[in-house]
Amino acid sequence: MTVFNTQMHIITFLICLVELVFFSYQIVYYLSRPSDKKRKYYLILLYLLLQNNIISGLLPDKSMSLNIIVQSILSYGVSFAMVMYIPYYFYKAYELTKLKFHAYYGTFFFLLGPYVACFAIPYAITGNLQISVKLAMVIPFFYAVTLLVYLIRAIKAKNIENPDPDSKRELKGAFIAVVFFILLPVQAFFKNELDSFLAPIIDFNDGSQVVEVLITNSSLLVFTILFIRSTVRQSRSEYEKLLESERQLQELNSELLIKVKERTIELELANEKRTNTFINLAHETKTPLTLMMNYLDAYTRKYEQLDNEELRLLKRQMNNLVKDINNFFDMEKIQKGISLYNHSYVTDFSKILADSVAMFEIYASKKDVQISSAIEKDIFVRADSSALCRIINNVVENAIKYTPNNGCVHIELSVENNQVCFLVNDNGIGIPTELHGRIFEPYYQINSEKANFQGMGLGLPIVKKIIHEIEGTITLKSSIGDSHGTDVIIKLPLHGQLAEKLEMDFSENLEINTFDLDQLTITEKAFDPLKPTIMVVEDKIALLSNMVEYLQKKYNVYFAENGEIAIDKLKDITKVDLIVSDLMMDNGDGHFLYKYVLNDPKWSHTPFIFLTAKNATADRLKGLSLGVIDYICKPISFEELDMRIEAILNNLIKNRNAFITHAYNSIINGSETVKPATQKLNVFEDNCARYKLTNAEIAVVRLLVDGKMYKEIASTLCRSEDTIKTHVRNSYNKVGVNSKLELVKKLEDRDIVS
Repeated sequence: MTVFNTQMHIITFLICLVELVFFSYQIVYYLSRPSDKKRKYYLILLYLLLQNNIISGLLPDKSMSLNIIVQSILSYGVSFAMVMYIPYYFYKAYELTKLKFHAYYGTFFFLLGPYVACFAIPYAITGNLQISVKLAMVIPFFYAVTLLVYLIRAIKAKNIENPDPDSKRELKGAFIAVVFFILLPVQAFFKNELDSFLAPIIDFNDGSQVVEVLITNSSLLVFTILFIRSTVRQSRSEYEKLLESERQLQELNSELLIKVKERTIELELANEKRTNTFINLAHETKTPLTLMMNYLDAYTRKYEQLDNEELRLLKRQMNNLVKDINNFFDMEKIQKGISLYNHSYVTDFSKILADSVAMFEIYASKKDVQISSAIEKDIFVRADSSALCRIINNVVENAIKYTPNNGCVHIELSVENNQVCFLVNDNGIGIPTELHGRIFEPYYQINSEKANFQGMGLGLPIVKKIIHEIEGTITLKSSIGDSHGTDVIIKLPLHGQLAEKLEMDFSENLEINTFDLDQLTITEKAFDPLKPTIMVVEDKIALLSNMVEYLQKKYNVYFAENGEIAIDKLKDITKVDLIVSDLMMDNGDGHFLYKYVLNDPKWSHTPFIFLTAKNATADRLKGLSLGVIDYICKPISFEELDMRIEAILNNLIKNRNAFITHAYNSIINGSETVKPATQKLNVFEDNCARYKLTNAEIAVVRLLVDGKMYKEIASTLCRSEDTIKTHVRNSYNKVGVNSKLELVKKLEDRDIVS
């Protein structure tokens, strides 16, 4: 009973179909999990069985053009190949290490060898298939029995290593599967007898073929059951591990959540303590400020003739400090849910804005900024007049501050769709789109570093909170590089009719004192050739004005508001003995300026002092390593600054006088008397240049060579001992020495220069 007019029996065909489907499924499963090595070895076994069933079922076929002898050799060859893989499969899939010899060598000696020597060659010579098969099956039969014995030993050894009961049962099943393969040589040896025996019972075309297929696939069935069982166990184990991992992860998450909550509470308590400390500090600061303000007002009223620029500057700075403290207190109230104003009143927005514009025109004129306005009359809103004043003051003041000289600010108040629309437009520097939301965050400051008019970053956040209280909105239209500048659009609910509580007295809410602009009140005086020349760079205009005015009594003083302006001035200046610069500035900070000075041969020798509000060690070391002479922390004492400048300039004068004296002696006494000293000095300077010592490091090393101690050097150069030690340590590293003696020896060594 064959199929498709071939030698393949229908039972063989059906088994092949089932195996083909199962093989395809296992291929897909393996591709999804290529790391599953056991499945890979099983796939190879399944393929070899499928190949054996197909070829053994089809061959030999007399209707084929291929020689019968070749067909038979091929048919038995695939059977031998399948059997040869069995030891290798057990060795790899079940990790039976004792089968290593049989997996790599035994099958070649006892299966492949007999196949070639006892079957293929004799059959090709004699053409007697029956004798060749019987001859070829003897050695494989005894080898199969021997392999079974070794398999038993390997299984026992494996069970000792792994006493898992499931593993034992799996290996017992494997033992049963091998027993079926032992029957294959027997079936092949008695092939003809088996065909004769089965012919009378059932009409088999080739009874031995069916027996062979049943034997091999019974073995495959056992292997498959074992493999499926192993796969189920593995999947269940992985699932249990996944559940355990998930449980551990949940426990870990719970622990982390508890720790996060505990840490959050700690941080909140620490933040609350810090905030309370700031509040107490601000409160304690507010009291003396109030007293000073009152006494200053009383003093200026009593002595009107002394109401000069210095007093006005003092009052303006105190007003700014009071404003920042008030903003700080107000933000704390808002964040605690406390309302700052009573919005039960109806206020004339038009009147307040018109009066405010008149005040801002005076303020804007100091920057040559023109203000234009279009204000509709009799526009009322339900809001506290003080709140409206605060909104107007913050928005308009910012527009004027960030508008360049000769710019313009336009203010509009109108009614649109039953809403009050308050618009402030400027043609200033603009605001990046990504920062439109951030500028309303408390304490956020849009400047990259700092600017003359930068406060605490609380004005706009407070404005937004107030607008939210009266159910309004605030939006921005702006971007960097936009010639249009910035539009601030505030929309508030319109109050159509006057209520009984119309608040009319709002004049006291106009904070005129806060709107003032620091301006340079000094000019560069005529150059005096008898005075030393210094340059002062500081972006706080009031501080710059006072410093310059103080230092002009003793020095020629050039001044600049930032690093870029200072560089422009240095290009036109012929002489500067020392530069004093703020460290943190927009448009060219102190480091930017100092690097320019170092790289310009005209100014590279110029001493440099940094003024800084930060006492960060990293910043100080960075500057000192570059050769900065000194740091002075803010708030600075003008008297201390003057003394440090004088000490540094005096040291420069001494060095210049020493150089002139050496030159003079060289001319008067001849080259022989001064040649050794001059030569020694040149060697020292050349070596210092070779090791790239900075001017500050050279000055320290000179005094160190002269036998000065750190304390004496610090006193001579007007620097701290830590600064001197830093310069010495940097010099050691650059020269590659570990002691003062080695340093002196290297820097005075003529051979190094040559």
